[in-house]
Amino acid sequence: MDKEELKNVVGIGKLQETSTIYQERTAEKYLAYATKSRCNGYCRLWIISKAQKRVEYFELKFNREGIADYRSIYGKRNMENVFGEEYRYRITYAEALQLLGDAVRQNYKYGRNLELVEQINSVHLEECWQQEWRTKHKSYVLGEKTLALTDLVSLYIQSIAQEDSSLFYSLMAEEAQGENRDLYLYNWYHPLEGFIFRDVTIEAVHYRVLTGEIEVWLLAEASRPDGLVLEIDLSLLCLHTDGGYRIKNEKINEVRKKKC
Repeated sequence: MDKEELKNVVGIGKLQETSTIYQERTAEKYLAYATKSRCNGYCRLWIISKAQKRVEYFELKFNREGIADYRSIYGKRNMENVFGEEYRYRITYAEALQLLGDAVRQNYKYGRNLELVEQINSVHLEECWQQEWRTKHKSYVLGEKTLALTDLVSLYIQSIAQEDSSLFYSLMAEEAQGENRDLYLYNWYHPLEGFIFRDVTIEAVHYRVLTGEIEVWLLAEASRPDGLVLEIDLSLLCLHTDGGYRIKNEKINEVRKKKC
């Protein structure tokens, strides 16, 4: 958004129509922008109220930290300052609530930054809990990204290392996700949480012609929280979808102490 666009923010037309009258009426009140860093486990989010000439800034982390910073600024001149020079792109209000909801759920799940969260006076923190936004819009984590097999493996390891349950969920094939996304994220736990991954190698890729599935064998070198270095054999059963590769099933085949 340039300065001229900010000055005219009140006059900007409706956002793309949503599926219900309530969502349409709510979404058209706001403009939302985010940095393209969600797949790295964090992003910055700006939500602009057209009527109030107010911008709310959220620093979001999708590990245990959740919402890490918040600012609310009024006035066009101050709104320009809060954006700075960092590149951002336009997202829908529903997508903004998806990002915000995923982050704040980490705050409550792990009990981090709760004093900050409870001091935030924002209607968006109320909206992000509403079922209308979560059930009628696809999960917005990967955006338009089409995943190659190597991308999938990299993000899979990253999601475990950062305890990023919403990223992990987005990497799973639809049949592996379950019906209730919120419940899946809240209950999510991985046996390799807390491990520091030093190296991951794709050892083999096997194509199952009859089923269209792809089996990927991985060798990971990782250290436990106590410092013990391990070698871990993993396998992923993958499918190719319109959005690229997704994981149908994962398996930890063997964990052994690394030989010196």
